[in-house]
Amino acid sequence: MKKINHSILKGFNWLLLTFLGLIGFTNHSCMTKYGSPEPEADFVVKGKVVEKNANQKPIKNISVQHLWQNAAVFTNEQGDFILPTINEFPRTTLTIIATDIDGAENGEYLTDTVYLDMSDAQKTKKGDGEWYRGEFTKSVTIELTPKE
Repeated sequence: MKKINHSILKGFNWLLLTFLGLIGFTNHSCMTKYGSPEPEADFVVKGKVVEKNANQKPIKNISVQHLWQNAAVFTNEQGDFILPTINEFPRTTLTIIATDIDGAENGEYLTDTVYLDMSDAQKTKKGDGEWYRGEFTKSVTIELTPKE
C-alpha cells in the first residue's frame, strides 16, 4: 500500500510540474502586459546649460544625467545636451543633475538638481494603442551658479 501511494504521489508531482511548466511558457503574452519590464513611455530630455547671470553664457563640459541612470552626457561648446531615452513608467517629475567636472578649465560651478515636470512634455512619437504611451520630449535650460 505504501508503495502504491508513493507511485501515485510521484505521478501526480510529475503531472503538476509538467502542467505548471506549460502554463509558464505558453502564457508569456500575458506576462508581457501584466508585470512587464517594458516601459509605458519613453522620455527624451534635451536642453542647454548656461551660467546663472545676466548674459547666460553657455557652459561646455558639464555632466548632465537622469537621477536613475548611470550614463551621463556632456554639454557641447554651445552648452547643449540630449539625454539618452529614459524608459520609465509615466511620472510627473524627472530628476536631472548637472555637475561641473572639469574644474577651473572653463570656470567652476555648483552642482544643480532640476526637477522636470513632464506633464506638459511634447508627444513626439505615437504609442501602440495599448500599454506603451509613446515618446515625450521636454526641453530645459539649466542655470548653474558660479563658485565664489
